[in-house]
Amino acid sequence: GVLGCHPRTCRQCQLLGAGAYSTFDGRLGSFGGSCTLPLLELERGEPEEGLEPITVALEQEDAEVQRVTVMAHGVTVVLDRGQQWEVMVDGERHLLPLWLRGGAVGVAQVGSHRLLQVQGGPKILYDGKAYVVLTLPAPSRRPRGLCGNFNGDPSDDDPDGGALGSPASNCTHLAPAPSCSPAQARRCAVLADPEGPFAG
Repeated sequence: GVLGCHPRTCRQCQLLGAGAYSTFDGRLGSFGGSCTLPLLELERGEPEEGLEPITVALEQEDAEVQRVTVMAHGVTVVLDRGQQWEVMVDGERHLLPLWLRGGAVGVAQVGSHRLLQVQGGPKILYDGKAYVVLTLPAPSRRPRGLCGNFNGDPSDDDPDGGALGSPASNCTHLAPAPSCSPAQARRCAVLADPEGPFAG
């Protein structure tokens, strides 16, 4: 096979600024306020699997992304707003590119974006302003967090239903994105079609 992330096994969670997001399963939503949102939480696997816990959190202020924090393989990597070519690792500033824990966690500058990749886990792309994309291969552990549970059912990716794992007490759950009216259903179907031009 070809090494990499392939459409049938990977899904994306996107944060598009102003608190708008879409989960791995395609549910649209938005949050406002100033708070920390857990995007992804993967628990430690069974000892024989050797899977480490992974946490990805987003700090927002007035619905603007301020910081993305990733905890994996015993290190904490912070990607701050407005920065390029650098990250904070366990409280110390490091220039990019950077490989940690024998290559288990890597961070690089890709154009105007920083890309953090966890071996066997998520890839996080952050533009340093408002856009965050979290790509996850099909996990052996059920993820939790704002990005959803990766089970193919967007209806159970409800942050009010406990999907967040940790409470986001200072956040305001904003009204859901408008849906299509029955008269527009045929035109809107192309947006939701998993095989259509907007899939992924």
